[in-house]
Amino acid sequence: MDNAVRQPATFVCTRDKTSKRRWETYISQMELYFMVIKATDADHKRACLLYCGGQDLSELFDTIKHKLVLRTNEDVAIDLYTATKTVLTEYFSSSESITYERSAFRALRQLESESATDFITRLRKKSTYCKFNEYSENAAIVDQFIENCTSNKLRVKVLSTQGID
Repeated sequence: MDNAVRQPATFVCTRDKTSKRRWETYISQMELYFMVIKATDADHKRACLLYCGGQDLSELFDTIKHKLVLRTNEDVAIDLYTATKTVLTEYFSSSESITYERSAFRALRQLESESATDFITRLRKKSTYCKFNEYSENAAIVDQFIENCTSNKLRVKVLSTQGID
């Protein structure tokens, strides 16, 4: 029986409307991996993050590492792993579209083989990306328009518009 610990898969660095969610999932997997391999040192964790993330992630980080902040406004030191993770999180979060997430949420349908409990669990998971606690009248109008307009071309255009949230 093979007891070797496998490192997480490399991260796909494509920036799209799902980047933030994929990055958050990847970071969760990496945090579990750090526990399994007993990595506690910030430099070791940073090296593992960039190595396991793959060449694309390492190259991307090389282009944005100038944004690293190693001290807070209160002059408290920030470890290199946390600073690296923060810079990458900001990068992948910048392409987030709440409107897209809400549209995808509303498009969810219960599968024939899916129990009501499993469907509700899937809805709850998906809703975490929708920021319903910040839901405005404008956002509701945009969402309703996207769900019920007759033009697919216009729907795609609105969904791909940055800053419509």
